[in-house]
Amino acid sequence: MDNTENLFDKIAEKIKKERILRGWSQEKLAQKADMSLLTIGTIERLKNKPSVMTLAQIADAFDMKLCDLLKFD
Repeated sequence: MDNTENLFDKIAEKIKKERILRGWSQEKLAQKADMSLLTIGTIERLKNKPSVMTLAQIADAFDMKLCDLLKFD
């Protein structure tokens, strides 16, 4: 696995973790981020590599800064 793939794995894991911490379904996150359920699902299942704009929308839905969404443990 290259570094890019590893980065997208971490992003998908972080999005799912943040969503579950809030008790949100994928559908609720999709509504709050103003995107489709399919988009959220494909990001979490690593079938879609989100753009910076998509990640910014997701961060906004979580009421966090994009840089905080991209911080990993």
